Amino acid sequence: MSTYRRILSLVDTSGGTSDVVDRAALLSKRFGATLALASLADAPGDGDTSIRYRLSSLSAATRRAERMAAKAGLENSEVLVSERDRHALAATVAAWRPDLLVLGASAPLGMQGWLEILRGLQGNHCQFDVLTVEQQPGFARRVAGVLAALF
Repeated sequence: MSTYRRILSLVDTSGGTSDVVDRAALLSKRFGATLALASLADAPGDGDTSIRYRLSSLSAATRRAERMAAKAGLENSEVLVSERDRHALAATVAAWRPDLLVLGASAPLGMQGWLEILRGLQGNHCQFDVLTVEQQPGFARRVAGVLAALF
């Protein structure tokens, strides 16, 4: 197993990624690694591309990611936010130079979007491992699945 020093967790700050953050935090503690949470700012809904809107959107995404880190008990994590653009996001990931990238199966841009970004980073000599975290269904959903299989 590799020793990781820089772990980057890609999170959707709208919710549903607590398993991803928890796994990244666990790995960070295990390896004594620096952990960063990366997220995307909301895209302009009405086509407003003004600098004021863009800065406001980046600021709001940063606050959401910081709250997510605090909720997970992370004290020394960094927060990286990118605009919702493949090139900007790839530049953010490449600039931070992670050893391990942790993302959920429902990560922002979806797995296909991330695979495209990762392929683009290979040309920049940015090498890292990728861990995909699948969220486990809650107790009620597991019971419903078992009952459905019986009938």
